[in-house]
Amino acid sequence: MTHEERQKRGVYVEEALCNGCRMCEMMCSYKLTGGEFNPRKARIKVMKLDEMGICLPIRREGIAHCKPTDGKLPPCVEFCPTGALMYCTYEEAIRRRQEWPRQRLENPEYKVRAPWRIEGKG
Repeated sequence: MTHEERQKRGVYVEEALCNGCRMCEMMCSYKLTGGEFNPRKARIKVMKLDEMGICLPIRREGIAHCKPTDGKLPPCVEFCPTGALMYCTYEEAIRRRQEWPRQRLENPEYKVRAPWRIEGKG
């Protein structure tokens, strides 16, 4: 990854926070289609891995650099209730992921919701 790519804001995933609600799929498809809720048309897909007991948001081509409208977050990030999706630079995503284990020990709510979601940073 080049320095320029690491400086671009994009959609990053913290898989451990995904609860499988699929709100990201719905809101992405709504924006892309101009008003139709159709997860098959979304740039993100939530895969449920029942044997492992986890949900895994998979970014499709084009989502890494979705651009928000009107200075807001991309819809998948804006409506993610847990903060599993982040809109930030690569370095910021790494920093958040490194700090999260410590923050979870300090605040029990951070085990199910990301600190960056609660703080409103996306």
